[in-house]
Amino acid sequence: MKVNVMLSCDDNPYYSEFWNPVKDIWLKRFGIFPKLIYINNYRQTDDFVDNILYVKKVKGIPVHLQAQLARVYFAQMLKNDINVISDIDMFPISRQFFNVNKILKNCKDGSFYHLNPEKREFGQLPMCYYAGLGSTYHKLIGKLSWEEFLHMIVEKDYNTDKFDFQMPGHLVNKKLWFSDEIYLYSQVLEKNIEVIKGDKLIGNLRLDREMLMNPSAFQNINAFVDAHLPRPYTNYKTHIDNLYFALMS
Repeated sequence: MKVNVMLSCDDNPYYSEFWNPVKDIWLKRFGIFPKLIYINNYRQTDDFVDNILYVKKVKGIPVHLQAQLARVYFAQMLKNDINVISDIDMFPISRQFFNVNKILKNCKDGSFYHLNPEKREFGQLPMCYYAGLGSTYHKLIGKLSWEEFLHMIVEKDYNTDKFDFQMPGHLVNKKLWFSDEIYLYSQVLEKNIEVIKGDKLIGNLRLDREMLMNPSAFQNINAFVDAHLPRPYTNYKTHIDNLYFALMS
């Protein structure tokens, strides 16, 4: 059985530029196969082409929402594989945390395994890092087409204003930002799908964007679980490449 990591982006270079370095880290450091869902204006494919599934934008739906939800929806295409959800601007670091054998052991048919089961803003679990068979993701979605799925999410209106939650400045106009997390967690509860919880929370073991600028962070890089990369890649290429080569060595 194969373990994939589901990543997504649109044609915004703030995210799409991360694909090449991120896919290398997942595959060459961990033996986890990267799959990208690329939301774009022009191209549509029925299957992954060189590990990329091209999906045309659906009109009237926020593009960021399409990119977020694509990881959940299209994971069902790989029904016999285990599919881990991650963000394209994250480098995995810890070989103990992202251990393929551990993921295989904990992913059971019909249930999810969550590598980082820490509760978030509204009681939901973070998208990073759900893991489950593609067939388990299919149980959440059923026979809905991609467009039907998106409209269903929008109609559910997981608007952060309803939760009396103040969005950070860079997300102030993206009131549906947490829809992917809230939807997935609510469906897991509603359909009584077991979530097997990992034995370690990331917490302060994440190498965050500001920390990446500090050369001392590289002195004990293996103490971290993952890294949240600064955007855009081109502006921080030196720092990101330093981390990339440290992890690939």
